[in-house]
Amino acid sequence: MAAWKRWKNLRVISQLIFLAAFFVLLWQARYPLEGPFPMDLFLRIDPLLGILLSLAARVLLLSFAVSLIIIVLSLVFGRAFCGWVCPMGATLDVADRLMHSHPKGTKVRTRWWKYAISAILLMAALLSYQGTWLLDPLVLLDRTATAVILPVFWFLIRGLFAATFNIPGIENPVYDFYSSIEGVILPLAQPVFLHSMTILLFFGGILALEKIFRRFWCRSLCPLGAFLGVTGHRAPFQRVVGPECSECGLCRENCKMGAIYKDYTHTNRADCILCLNCAVICPEQCTSYAFARLKHSPATFNINRRRLIEAAVVGVVAVPVIKATRTVGQTSARALRPPGALPEDQFLDRCIRCQECVQVCSSTGGCLQPSLLETGWEGFWSPIANMRVGYCEFQCNLCSKVCPSGAIHKITLDDKQIRRMGRAFFDRNRCIPYDRNEDCLVCEEHCPTPEKAILFDVKTVQAPDGSSRTVKFPYVRLDRCIGCGICEYICPLPGEAGVYCTRENEERWGQEPTEVITR
Repeated sequence: MAAWKRWKNLRVISQLIFLAAFFVLLWQARYPLEGPFPMDLFLRIDPLLGILLSLAARVLLLSFAVSLIIIVLSLVFGRAFCGWVCPMGATLDVADRLMHSHPKGTKVRTRWWKYAISAILLMAALLSYQGTWLLDPLVLLDRTATAVILPVFWFLIRGLFAATFNIPGIENPVYDFYSSIEGVILPLAQPVFLHSMTILLFFGGILALEKIFRRFWCRSLCPLGAFLGVTGHRAPFQRVVGPECSECGLCRENCKMGAIYKDYTHTNRADCILCLNCAVICPEQCTSYAFARLKHSPATFNINRRRLIEAAVVGVVAVPVIKATRTVGQTSARALRPPGALPEDQFLDRCIRCQECVQVCSSTGGCLQPSLLETGWEGFWSPIANMRVGYCEFQCNLCSKVCPSGAIHKITLDDKQIRRMGRAFFDRNRCIPYDRNEDCLVCEEHCPTPEKAILFDVKTVQAPDGSSRTVKFPYVRLDRCIGCGICEYICPLPGEAGVYCTRENEERWGQEPTEVITR
């Protein structure tokens, strides 16, 4: 028992190390993007993500080749990834400890859901719709950490420092320390993400399922867990029970996954995550883990052929319904994609809504935000640019470097600086020179292109008192405008800006550039 307790402690340490590594890599996804490991490493080791993305995009994504290691390990150790590595699993274990609610016993009626979900996602991918982004555990945690967990953490840290700035005697050293870590450990500005509440509510719902029974997500919903269960259900490394078993039932009551059958000797190998609780709790010390010959056991997957067919039909029906919601005339003209984005259909097939690009953009211009329905249900939570929140920094191409799926093609800085995201328009009902006949030069001053994309028509106008004045009326030189949005961001008007960007004249990677006129 002592030996297995040491192994269990090692498993807990492993979970904490990988969870910490996950957040460290995500924290490093910021300007200037320095670090020895790729920021999206955890996403790239996800085999389900790589397979379904490749099917949906109709191209073999070699960036996910490292996930073959996880598949090979699952063939030997089953779902050990879920118990030893997965940061989502570690998060659920932490939540479980905080909530102190894990009813005893094993629940089997909902196990088949995860296989049905996987069947739906597979059929959708075959029909060129990639829905893995919604329920894949690594993507889900990545998205939540970016839009909710890290911003809240930075907010609390800043608030803690702010509370000490006015304490006599320590305010100066505290402020000096704060200044030394700002931009190094702390971001220069508090990240602001729109629609974070929807992401929080979705993730909070998953955590709340722990109240039903332990690891409800892993047992009943996780598609990656289902995939690893299928590949590893005949893994040779497994739970072994000796003849000394007294059938006390402690192993079954304490199994995280409810994977032990009623006879206490057989184990559902598709659900066992090698948590080792059964070996530690066993009073007779007759439970162990070892390489053993496979023996007959009760039904493993708890799903029959009829349910699989029904799930596949759901996937076939759901895809055209989702795609039909994205209409041509929808309010998506203002939904600009990042520079280097693939054509819209290909972009949506590949984008996993991990928010890595949103995270790194928040450390520079800060324009990228998770969307809601600006591009229809198919584009839910995909990144779009909101130029009143931020702008596309002229000297930055980091979003293309952190995209794990290639939805944003990796482009050089020189290419990015001439690639059009869209174009700017002036609203003559709000722009100060047009509305008030007064000069305002802010947009032209901040335009970053080598040759200014915003120029002026200088005209003499008559003031209300009858006098004449000279006013500079701005206009956009279309062959120079790249749609970076700094003009919209910097516009001094409250609310809607006097200049705004649309997707007109955008250049997507792989498409022929559109013709533009000079004015």
